[in-house]
Amino acid sequence: MNKHSAKLSTPNTREGVWQICRQWGQQMIRASVRRWHRCQQRQALRRLARSTTVHDRPPFGPGTARSVLLVGQNAHASDASRLLLSLARVLSREFDIDVRILLRQGGALLPRFMDIAETVVLKADFEQDPQNLFHDSGCRHAIFNGCNTGDLLEAAQQAGLSCVALLHEPSAIIQADCLQPQANEIAHLARHLVFSSATVRTEFEYHEPYIRGSVQVKAPGLEYADSRMSNNSDTLRRQLGLRKEDRLVIGTGRGTRRRGFDRFVMAAQRLCAEHDNLHFCWIGGSSREMKQWFRSLPRQTLKGRLHLLDRAPYTDSWLSAADALYLSSRIDAYPRDVLQALSLGKPVVIHEGATGFDEPLLSLLQQADIDDNDAIDSALRTAVFTDSPEQARQRQAYMREHHQLRDYVRSLLSLIELPMTQAALTSDDSLWQEPDTLTLANG
Repeated sequence: MNKHSAKLSTPNTREGVWQICRQWGQQMIRASVRRWHRCQQRQALRRLARSTTVHDRPPFGPGTARSVLLVGQNAHASDASRLLLSLARVLSREFDIDVRILLRQGGALLPRFMDIAETVVLKADFEQDPQNLFHDSGCRHAIFNGCNTGDLLEAAQQAGLSCVALLHEPSAIIQADCLQPQANEIAHLARHLVFSSATVRTEFEYHEPYIRGSVQVKAPGLEYADSRMSNNSDTLRRQLGLRKEDRLVIGTGRGTRRRGFDRFVMAAQRLCAEHDNLHFCWIGGSSREMKQWFRSLPRQTLKGRLHLLDRAPYTDSWLSAADALYLSSRIDAYPRDVLQALSLGKPVVIHEGATGFDEPLLSLLQQADIDDNDAIDSALRTAVFTDSPEQARQRQAYMREHHQLRDYVRSLLSLIELPMTQAALTSDDSLWQEPDTLTLANG
């Protein structure tokens, strides 16, 4: 018997092997349980979506003078859906509005919509005339979120609803998603058009220069920052195996070429080869195209340094745990994660011309040409290694002053001439996280 086999035959070694096997078995069982739970959740969502279509249940109940209909494309975990969800929550809880929600399709956020307000999902093959659905909504006002809802505007107007359109898409998205017909409907039928930025308004007018309704430029805001997010930061960083001195850059969203998943991974390759304490984490899964691309990529330098996670229910907590956000999108509208990162004081790197942002918001960001790897790497180094607490406080102060969802909601209510309650008029902003409570890993 050789030395190696003798060592394996000792009682302590056998016990260690059995312990490893037990741990492995427990991990496999936990993984199976998680898969079963995810399967059950997906089935429940499908049943929920079927039960809330106009085929299977009556439409909305009787309305009141304070009833407002919110119209969205779907309930997927996208920026547009999360903005609509926040609008519904703030309107109903802080402004005492009777909110009703109409969605073209369901999605993972559907239960959250239904927790807030009466929600109806309108499937593509609906039999009921949408005009009747708007008429039966019990509302006199409808707020349409995004250009892709524009084809429902005519039915709402014919049902007697006064329509407000919230527009966030720059020209590149209107072209890429073939939204020209919807833009035309909005320009001619909406009573009020609210653009996220002057850039978005200018590029919208490239496609439809004649706008019949009133025009307002108002940046969408955020709900207050939850102080519990910062309390979870250390826990989330430990989940990735990060040391105290390590730095973390995150990217968010569905991992597609349009979202720039490939640019994110390639930046991680270059910078992880230079810096031993740098980690990159993508939150949101990836498309089939990007998965195939990723498998063919040499990634020896990324072992243990690039972390790929499915979309987390609370991405904001990961933003709090990160040292910087890299928005690697080729084109984007008005990305909420950038606003959230800035409200937490985090540095953000974006590609030039990729969003609908205006100055002075752009002055708070690190910008780089998408085709200039050196510029991208330099911007990321600056964001991760040289950012200061003073810069973080400046970002937070700007967001507190210019990007609060309460202000955005007040402007919408003034457009539709719906009076606000006394509680809404006197509400303050004390729930926002104060800048001096911010802590930075590199500060």
